[in-house]
Amino acid sequence: PSRESIFGLRIRLPFETSANEVIEGDPKLVSFRYFFTRKLMFMAHADAVSVFPGGFGTMDELFECLTLIQTGKSSVVPVVLLEGEGRTYWEDWLAWITAHLADNGWICKEDLSLLHIASSPEEASSHIRLFYRRYHSARYVGPTYVLRLVTPLSDRQIDMLSEEFADLVDAGEMRQCEALPGERDHLDLPRLAFVHTKRGWGRMRELIDRINLLPLDGSC
Repeated sequence: PSRESIFGLRIRLPFETSANEVIEGDPKLVSFRYFFTRKLMFMAHADAVSVFPGGFGTMDELFECLTLIQTGKSSVVPVVLLEGEGRTYWEDWLAWITAHLADNGWICKEDLSLLHIASSPEEASSHIRLFYRRYHSARYVGPTYVLRLVTPLSDRQIDMLSEEFADLVDAGEMRQCEALPGERDHLDLPRLAFVHTKRGWGRMRELIDRINLLPLDGSC
């Protein structure tokens, strides 16, 4: 992206306070005193999150990001883990997370769907683009969760999704519809709507992935 289309969020520290050369000196570089306000701001505006190997601060921000998505406090967005070729930082990290959190039942197995280890910048870019292939955005309208889509689904595809992801539906069924009363954004897009259980956000990510992989010709 061009410099005009980006902004930066920096934390004020007595050390390590320099910004990268892309955003340094730009009036859109915002400095924060507290970590929690910075993290909430970048999650509120992020369409994707890329994370690179680091120390306590990196782990803090990554876990905050995953926790906000896992609990429904932030929108589901791609979380992509990247590192240099031939290194195993994220593979080792994921093995620990799987063995000590998922296998012990402290997170759901599906929560691992909220993150993706990319083998290269190009593969990371492809992963993010795939996330937005058919899915556009989502929001609650009362108890109804509304998935806005770039293109409509077929009746056959909706029936398949309703059966495969029935655990996400609290009452009624999944249905395709136009914008609901109270919505103000992207009113022209088709919707997949259902009364959500308000849990299982790893499964919600799997539903979005499933929608994105469905053929555009309406088949399953």
